[in-house]
Amino acid sequence: MSEFSVEVRDAKAFRNLVSSIKNVPFVAKRLFLPLFVYREDREDVLLLCRQMEAQLFIALPDMIREKDRTAFLEDLEFLRAEVREKRVFGVLERCMEEYALLAEEANMVRITDGALYQVNHRAFSLMAEGEDGITLSSELTWYEEKAFLDQIRKDPEKVGILELPVYGRGMLMVTANCIRNSNGKCDHVPGFSQELIDRKSQRIPFMTHCRYCQNILFNAKPLSLHNKWEQVGKLGEGITCRITFTTESAEETENILLFYASAFTKGVEPDSYTTGHFIKGVL
Repeated sequence: MSEFSVEVRDAKAFRNLVSSIKNVPFVAKRLFLPLFVYREDREDVLLLCRQMEAQLFIALPDMIREKDRTAFLEDLEFLRAEVREKRVFGVLERCMEEYALLAEEANMVRITDGALYQVNHRAFSLMAEGEDGITLSSELTWYEEKAFLDQIRKDPEKVGILELPVYGRGMLMVTANCIRNSNGKCDHVPGFSQELIDRKSQRIPFMTHCRYCQNILFNAKPLSLHNKWEQVGKLGEGITCRITFTTESAEETENILLFYASAFTKGVEPDSYTTGHFIKGVL
């Protein structure tokens, strides 16, 4: 049975996860969520972590600009206190600015996200001393992932936490231009509320992160590697499979949890999904 972690991107996804766990007991090694969700629902978050037996990690913003520095340092000071009180275990760093700003955080477990492009052992070695774990890049094929893992496993002391995204919408773009504000509908409430429609009539959800005034656009279809599980298994031991929830309904969230937890014998598989670059690669 694979080990899992769970990530939620906004408050609605968190509430759907709370509702689903009542019906699908799901053990997870880690729970990742944004700081704005934790601040809004701290007691519920900590209760959910106990129910899932999960360590709590705060997922940092997808982008930090110079004008965001003050806000970020204020958030970081808050996180230090939560780590000292043993409520928060660590952070998920999503960009190089965060990696640099947290370089001296000795008491905070740090996992880098796939956007930091550790796609070969040289990049990994360059950053390994400043991190406790990595998220394997969704831009590599399973064969490229295996070659990368074979290389870094030659020095087991440096490997640390390994996370592989197996379900969830991939991020397409981060923009400082607020789409909701441009439409005259800015209410300063972070999360998913609208979507864009592209020239192929694909519905592209986007999330607002209001404290840092940025929008994150996501793939129209979620990644799901359930039908590539044999290749996932060939990546070897010690990998935690990450399930990320964005716009799923409560029913969809429950089905996905049950589907993966039961090794695809129960629940319902996504009705529309992509395997990303896992088989065909980028080009």
